[in-house]
Amino acid sequence: MDSSDSEVTHVLLTAEEATVREQLAQREIGSQLNAHIERSLRMAQHLDEQAPVGTVPIPTDSRSVQDIAMRVVEAADR
Repeated sequence: MDSSDSEVTHVLLTAEEATVREQLAQREIGSQLNAHIERSLRMAQHLDEQAPVGTVPIPTDSRSVQDIAMRVVEAADR
């Protein structure tokens, strides 16, 4: 396969703010939780605004790792 035959599919894994807060609260403890949440929300906004044209957003809320992976593969097959 020649590199000129290659295609790239950009995907952006997303989550609602409530999901981000819940997930971070499960793994972060102590006084840094709010800082982690705010940093994560800022980065999510930055990635959403700066994602290349054609990026496929893939919501991760209430989805299993297997389901998310399947959606990534589906996005690559478009």
